[in-house]
Amino acid sequence: MMSDVSSVCRPGTRIGTDDRIAAWTWHVSPKAVEFNGSTYWGVTVPVGGGRSGAAIARFDHQRDTCTHSPILAVTGAADDHCNPSVLVLPDGRLIAGVAGHTSDRLWYAISSTPGSVTDWVPTRELAPRRMTRFSYSQMVFLNEEGPSGRIYWFFRAGVTSSKLLRRLLRLSGMVNCWAYTTSDDFVESWSGARV
Repeated sequence: MMSDVSSVCRPGTRIGTDDRIAAWTWHVSPKAVEFNGSTYWGVTVPVGGGRSGAAIARFDHQRDTCTHSPILAVTGAADDHCNPSVLVLPDGRLIAGVAGHTSDRLWYAISSTPGSVTDWVPTRELAPRRMTRFSYSQMVFLNEEGPSGRIYWFFRAGVTSSKLLRRLLRLSGMVNCWAYTTSDDFVESWSGARV
């Protein structure tokens, strides 16, 4: 098993077609973002022990080169539910959001240098209350909301500790639901999860 993401940048590698190399899923958004002549995307690679590592890759169109981040988070399942979404902040820094399929927490990392996939502040955890089993990270930045813009982080959430919500989900035939959290201070803090 691989323990890094170097294969995602090898010539001829077809991202998402070989789960031994890297994977992504259509549930995660954005799939890729363009910023200053580079395209960024999130990938999941197996790291052994039935777990996945989440990373961000960058393709520089002018230089025709590909670079990648280190493993930003190790999740509890080796599958495509765990690949990260990537978002570019107005100052050019990247945010990677990771939901770990069978995990009760979310992970996020912020690049310390605008546009860089190699320089990151340490990955942080977020454990929204009342929910478990997260997957399918989706991040959106709306610059006209909040004092200086608002980040919405959507994810699929599984079973909750709320008896009423669990009962309503069961009655409606839904096992999972979409939830979100927000940040008005560029991920220094997050709101509670909302369904």
